[in-house]
Amino acid sequence: MGRANRELDVRDRVLREQDSGTLDLRHEAHRLRELGDAAGALEVHGRLLAARAEALGGDHPDVLVTRFNHAGHRWEAGDRAGALMAYEQVLAEVRVLGEDDPSTRWTRNVLASRKKEVEDTP
Repeated sequence: MGRANRELDVRDRVLREQDSGTLDLRHEAHRLRELGDAAGALEVHGRLLAARAEALGGDHPDVLVTRFNHAGHRWEAGDRAGALMAYEQVLAEVRVLGEDDPSTRWTRNVLASRKKEVEDTP
């Protein structure tokens, strides 16, 4: 099992302790995304984000990761401007993780890449 899957398992275990419905939402968003229903995945992922924020608090690192992932769902659903704004909002919360945290650096890199993609699109 890869590192990412182990981390998801730990997060899922924590979230199940808070609310078992969050795991179902996560899996449903993933399923819809895999089926190519970006709008449906975005809607379900929005409910997941709200549930995680309520269960763990808005400043929890796992909620920041969920917010980052939600920005990706927005991007895939075609809301480029909303996604860029969401990535910026995640970066505004670096005080939680710190400037040098790998998640902070990853978010910066993804944001820069997405901005370049928008700029390069005619």
